[in-house]
Amino acid sequence: MTACLDRIERTDKRLHAFTDLAPDAALAAAAAADDEVRRGDQLGLLHGVPIAVKVQIAAKGLAYHKGSPLFAKDIADFDAPATERLRAAGAIIVGATAMPELGHLAYGHTPVGPTTRNPWSHTHTCGGSSSGSAVALAAGQVPLAFGTDGGGSIRIPASCCGVMGLKPSLGRVPYLPLVGGRDAVSHLGPMARSAADLALGLAVVAGQHESDWNTLPTENVDYRQATTVSVRGSRVAWAPQLGQDAVDPSVLEICGKALEAFRAAECSVEPIPPTLSDATKEWNDLFSTLLAAQVGHRLDEVREKSDQSLAQMVQAGLKVSGIDMLAAGSGRRRLWAEINSLFERYDVLITPTLLMPPLPINGDNGRPDDPYVWTERWFRHVYPFNMTGQPAASVPAGFTDEGLPVGLQIVGARYADAEVLRFASAFETHWPQGQAHPAAD
Repeated sequence: MTACLDRIERTDKRLHAFTDLAPDAALAAAAAADDEVRRGDQLGLLHGVPIAVKVQIAAKGLAYHKGSPLFAKDIADFDAPATERLRAAGAIIVGATAMPELGHLAYGHTPVGPTTRNPWSHTHTCGGSSSGSAVALAAGQVPLAFGTDGGGSIRIPASCCGVMGLKPSLGRVPYLPLVGGRDAVSHLGPMARSAADLALGLAVVAGQHESDWNTLPTENVDYRQATTVSVRGSRVAWAPQLGQDAVDPSVLEICGKALEAFRAAECSVEPIPPTLSDATKEWNDLFSTLLAAQVGHRLDEVREKSDQSLAQMVQAGLKVSGIDMLAAGSGRRRLWAEINSLFERYDVLITPTLLMPPLPINGDNGRPDDPYVWTERWFRHVYPFNMTGQPAASVPAGFTDEGLPVGLQIVGARYADAEVLRFASAFETHWPQGQAHPAAD
């Protein structure tokens, strides 16, 4: 714990991964954990492990402002179900990590603090919205972190920061409080520097919780064991481009080379043509409506205190009609039918996580200058799987000539979380080129 806190002290003044820290409580918990070891007490899976949680995940006693000035003074007075499970497993929560306001951006910009910086390059985005969790991992501040993903918010920063991030199946991990009920697109999941650590994190937080009606029945699967099982003989579908938008050549080159990992693991790899119809409107309707449900009743305050991009999305959500929502539901079913047909022939689907490398950002506000790019285009490979609810992970594939990380996305069939972890582990074993860390300070 001392090593983690020292690392945070040395690096976070420039990276801004954390929005709230509890060093005294963390050290006291670490001392108590030492005592439990000495007494020979039964220990949990994460006994004494320092972790970080996104400020959108309630952790009693820590900030709970979700990156928004509307909730700037909020301190969580309860633990979310996932947080309860982490503490019960012995994990020690060091602090809450930064995020863009209500997760509405895919960048490290936030109006309640400094921009969260990519440890590989301060002039390029770290991704979002689980920005701080990815940066804390990449910078070696903590060994395990947790984020949320409503449209790529775990996988985008994992790709940009060269770490691993898993969006579990929708309902695999309880996520409360959550706006949207049955139309939820948000998932809570682990972020780590190895597939084994992803599996460990999922093993702790997964399982049915009666307070969250979206949660799936607890499955009798050992996620940690899954990372040790060979993928030999498996069928891999490689989609260099899922829809109409072309992928940057540098990203394609890196991801194309990284496919050698699966061939080395004795999988068959088959390229497939673009397979998905454009569901941008449907996803925008769902996501903007969820934002409007949270703060639409405070629209005047949003306009006054918040990012104007959030105000625009909330206003758009307030205009979404019941017919639009039914159409969005139809769009989800259409996507599901298109994707599900792939898994009749293949074990996993592989894509570039993002269509571009980490985007250059404005030094003052931490955003890209191109409004079209920062609204939707560069992450069109990730949000379709929020709509279908399938498990998907981003793993580090390599680096551009500028030294910027690039991620590869592994998508599993419905509820096949263990399968995604199995392939993430095989990839990690056979492709060490993606495993690197930024400069120490």
